[in-house]
Amino acid sequence: MSFSFGDFELDQERRQLLRSGQPVPLEPKAYELLGLLVERRPRALSKAQIRDVVWPRTFVSESTLAVAVNGIREALGDDARHPRFIRTVHAFGYAFCGEAREAGDGHPGAGEALPEPGLALQELKEDSASGRSQVARNRLKPARRPLLVVTLATALVLLLAGLYWLSRNRTAPPDESLTAVPVTSLPGVELHPALSPDARRVAFVWDGPDRNNFDVYVKAIGSEEMVRVTKDPAPDYHPVWSPDGRTIAFLRRQGEGAGVLLVPAGGGQEQPLAEISELPRLYQQALWSFWLDWSPDGRFLAASDRSADGESWSIYLISVETGEKRALTTTGSPRIIDRLPSFSPDGRTLAFLRGDFSPEARLFVQPLSGDVTPAAPARAVTTGAGLDLERYGEDMGVGAQTNTLSWMPGGQELVLDDQRVSLSGSDSRPVHLPAGRTDQVSIRGTRLVFSAPEPRRQLFRVSLARASGTPPSPFLSSTRGETHAAYSPDGRRIAFTSSRSGQGLIWVCDADGSGCHELSPPQGSSGWNSSPSWSPDGRRLAFDAGMGTLFHVYISAPEGGILRPLTSTTTYDARPRWSRDGRSVYFTSTRGGEFQIWKTRADSPDADRGAIQITRQGGIEAEESPDGRYLYYAKRLTSGVWRVPLGGSGAVREERFLDIGGEGRWALRSDGILVLDAGLGPSPAIRFVEYATRRASEVLALPADWEFVQFGGALAVSPEGQWAIVAVERLVESDIMLVEGFR
Repeated sequence: MSFSFGDFELDQERRQLLRSGQPVPLEPKAYELLGLLVERRPRALSKAQIRDVVWPRTFVSESTLAVAVNGIREALGDDARHPRFIRTVHAFGYAFCGEAREAGDGHPGAGEALPEPGLALQELKEDSASGRSQVARNRLKPARRPLLVVTLATALVLLLAGLYWLSRNRTAPPDESLTAVPVTSLPGVELHPALSPDARRVAFVWDGPDRNNFDVYVKAIGSEEMVRVTKDPAPDYHPVWSPDGRTIAFLRRQGEGAGVLLVPAGGGQEQPLAEISELPRLYQQALWSFWLDWSPDGRFLAASDRSADGESWSIYLISVETGEKRALTTTGSPRIIDRLPSFSPDGRTLAFLRGDFSPEARLFVQPLSGDVTPAAPARAVTTGAGLDLERYGEDMGVGAQTNTLSWMPGGQELVLDDQRVSLSGSDSRPVHLPAGRTDQVSIRGTRLVFSAPEPRRQLFRVSLARASGTPPSPFLSSTRGETHAAYSPDGRRIAFTSSRSGQGLIWVCDADGSGCHELSPPQGSSGWNSSPSWSPDGRRLAFDAGMGTLFHVYISAPEGGILRPLTSTTTYDARPRWSRDGRSVYFTSTRGGEFQIWKTRADSPDADRGAIQITRQGGIEAEESPDGRYLYYAKRLTSGVWRVPLGGSGAVREERFLDIGGEGRWALRSDGILVLDAGLGPSPAIRFVEYATRRASEVLALPADWEFVQFGGALAVSPEGQWAIVAVERLVESDIMLVEGFR
């Protein structure tokens, strides 16, 4: 069977999307979704219905669905704001809104697809509630009566199954009318709420009235009574209650790791218990290793840790009595991380996330015996993904990658980000919390608390002249997020990413912040536009645009106008950088399976076919040295700067040139590298490293409370080396919110 619409044909037998007879690349899940929407046209399908059919028995976040829809729109040249084919149904789902016709293949019943079981069951439930029958509405031709019999029989079975399902599953659907009230409304940032066992108090961390340090506080719900539990100058994180509600365990940053401490819930003498490792400070905002949970029997704390550098990150149990640590899970690879441990209410299961340093992670459960040892091998509950990929393209700020993993009281479901996932993994439902963004959910009984952060990314202009005395100042007056700045070769203009128009787009301003204008996004794209890079002559800008794992590289004039796609694969192609001669563009791509540096001709009519792979051991954000001898680059979620020689023949051997710096935190000059360093001194700083000696010297100390943006775009340096633009992310406000009656 095939469907025709506009210039397109959807060939179901060959699983191809064709345009004027030519194949159009489309990821498999995006193809399945397009086929589903076309077959069910013009009916609008809910996101839950789509997930049940396209991703059966798999947990997927809403952003994964959005990525697939965005891929379809890009393939069809559709515009989300003025759709010809795919219409967004606000707060519900999607529908195919174009005119489509079936190109019958001559077989009986061509064009009449049997419903997918999961979707058909949902339709039967909806129709039975309204007194309609989906089968009765189908007007089939006499020649298709054999299919009618099959369809009626199938529908009858599904209807009976649906009635049985309804009788066994009386849990109310997610209540979109849930309301949240503030538990705290303090100035500054309150994070990491944890409900006490009796659900009458909440522990959390607050950066205080002076916004200079995070400490643990306890507040009674429904009262203004609040107790400051810790007062150490080091920041404290992730409080968790003992089962009897008398003690709080928490984490305190200590050097390159974290200490695990105990303290009475009303404040008092602290008891150091153990130390755990921490991910490099470069990515401390994610707080991946900053997570604790207390076993229901009160004997152990669970945390993510590793025995030594280079070893795998596993879930460790820490004895509350002795502080002794032992590994509970094992990954077998230093690239794999087990994190976010959470004990089930009966203590017989530990849930956690397992993944690498990318945004992808899977939900696992580890069965436990009575002595809290593995009773069976850990098993995956979901086959794909925890972290919300779309957040990487939004103005999410500090802590954007932190997941929520919390058990429902019955012990058969978990809340993972914005989904309720059954322990079997066969069912997931959205959680409709009344907030634009939520983090750190804690559930006790029918009470749920969460933090509601309001983050901001901002560009600051800093003088690199050692004796200038000029304090950092905002580059632009804006309440929206800005990042990924790039100076033009003559230093007179700056390109950057901003969400000031509601969508992350490329903007170009004069170097003093005046004369700003936006570049139009690729047609049909509703994703994030980022990583602008000026050609050496200043006449072209390369940048990336996309969402989730699907990004392409584009080239445009700085004034706007015609936008030319440079890459068009169904992978992540991003972070473009021009070669010194302006003939080629380096970019990061996953077309080989991992993040690697690739290079292609900027004027090539088929840049994908002509692209060559440069790195073999990982790479992101590459730049040629001024003398053209080396290619410098960073690696994903790893501190340091690497390089490989250019122009040679045979195997290329990479060299780790610096241990500091990292993704988006370095810039080449003629005599060395400027690096944003967050870890060597008491406060972050810009340092200069000479090529010849590799000796680092401090150029400028930066404010102690600055946290640099993650995933690139934190540093840009003017051509003459006198000024820098630093992208800083911070939480402006964050309150603790309470939902009553959550079931």
